[in-house]
Amino acid sequence: MNRLHYMPVPFTCPVAVTASAKCLRMQVANLHELKGGNLRQRVALEQAMEAKLTEIAGIDEQLPAAIGTPSYAQLLAQRALASDALNTANSSYQTLMNSINTAQNAQADNLLASNEAIMTTKVYEQNEKTVNRVYLATIGKGVYSPNATQQPDLEAVANQCPYTGGKAVLRARGLLTMLGVEAYYDDATNCQPLQQFGGNQAPAAISGQQMVAKVFPNPTKERFNLLLDAPLESDAELVLTNAYGQTVAVHSLDAGLLSYEFGTSNLTEGIYFLSVKEGERQLFSTRLVVQK
Repeated sequence: MNRLHYMPVPFTCPVAVTASAKCLRMQVANLHELKGGNLRQRVALEQAMEAKLTEIAGIDEQLPAAIGTPSYAQLLAQRALASDALNTANSSYQTLMNSINTAQNAQADNLLASNEAIMTTKVYEQNEKTVNRVYLATIGKGVYSPNATQQPDLEAVANQCPYTGGKAVLRARGLLTMLGVEAYYDDATNCQPLQQFGGNQAPAAISGQQMVAKVFPNPTKERFNLLLDAPLESDAELVLTNAYGQTVAVHSLDAGLLSYEFGTSNLTEGIYFLSVKEGERQLFSTRLVVQK
């Protein structure tokens, strides 16, 4: 049987920790998380709009049979009231979302300033700083295409060996995928110096696409379907990571599987990176968009 478990992602940074790119990353990862009143208000407005849409649909079903009867005018009046209520809720929803987006953009600017003030002495620290900067200037502000300088900056980090460049190397790769830049990373070559001077400590080479698969619908609100062109030869895992390279869900895939459906109710709105792996071998990867 397929197993599914979601992994909690820590979003806190100890007060005693001085400013660092790694510490800042924890704050950046929480940038788009809605809390308290905003979350409750958004949910309430979404539920109100859904209720009015349902009411209007119900009235529309009754109208044809009511033509020529006294109840026809009554139904039209009810529909007008429901439509007004829907427009009011939608207006309030747009106002709320604009306010949230404005606040998040301001927070992204503050984090950008904090990120630029961080002093780095090691390669992996500078890599963290670079990835933070590009994320905050793109996805952090609702921009999903890198500019002429952001893409080369990310690629410079993504093409490093993860053992020397740190976790930011994997984050850079994930962020490039989120921004629509597909690439193959030859870690056998990137980490070759480690093989020469460090024995067998270098990671295994990451293979290119090993299978053809389709993920649909994409974007989605409730669930995705994974459809393979051939049965899996052995047990594998479907791994979901967010824009920071943090694993948020792992699905076990049994040998022989041809299709798999999984829900997104436990995922927040945003862009995710999906990969299918057999051990260290990556068979397939793509990006997913979850909408709420």
